[in-house]
Amino acid sequence: MKKTILALLFGLVLLLATNTVLADEQRGCCANATGNVDCDPTDAVDGADLSVLIDHLFISLDDLCCVNEASMDGLPGVDGADLSILINHLFINLTPLPLCHDAPPPSGEYLGDTGCKPPEYSKDEPPATQDCLEYYYENGTLFIKHWNAVFNCCAIVWAAPYVSNNITIYVNESFEGAPCPCLCRYDLEFIIHNLPLGKYTIAVEEMYIMPDDDPVVCHIDLNNELSGICCEERLYYPWIE
Repeated sequence: MKKTILALLFGLVLLLATNTVLADEQRGCCANATGNVDCDPTDAVDGADLSVLIDHLFISLDDLCCVNEASMDGLPGVDGADLSILINHLFINLTPLPLCHDAPPPSGEYLGDTGCKPPEYSKDEPPATQDCLEYYYENGTLFIKHWNAVFNCCAIVWAAPYVSNNITIYVNESFEGAPCPCLCRYDLEFIIHNLPLGKYTIAVEEMYIMPDDDPVVCHIDLNNELSGICCEERLYYPWIE
């Protein structure tokens, strides 16, 4: 029944939305992400946005509060194609919506690290045997912390976070400098700018994990959870007694 209703709704979109409906004054993005048709200050994309868009296209034809955020197909104006994309995002594939077409693309930035951590760790941190990715999202920026990443004790650590295909957030971790005969744990922090709400995978390319260990990967849905943590248990690390 749900698929039938959606199919009928798509048919209605194709039949009725033959003309592009524009607001009197086109403005730039009110935020980085598209889909926030009702200009919700939290940038949430939900059924309220769908109702406003249907009302704008087919019922009242009232102007939209931010035309460029309602234009989800990357073309000027707002029409049935944008409605189709929003329906697909909310009810079918749940794929992330594109950035507002005059917004900058996502970009990563490495903030730094703690340096080599002593064997003791704070009670507020994950245990030393936990390799974790913690994240939180605010105003188009995703903050990520990699707890207990492992590097050489004498390492000058760096990381290169980037977004691939608007779906996967890769973090390439590496180090510079002459190695010492020891390993230790570091906490790394990085951020992703201009990231729209959506579903993503955070994948870290780590320097030192045992052959049988799984890399730490975090699947996140920013439409439902703006913060969280994902961990992998490391059963054997040579620096943990």
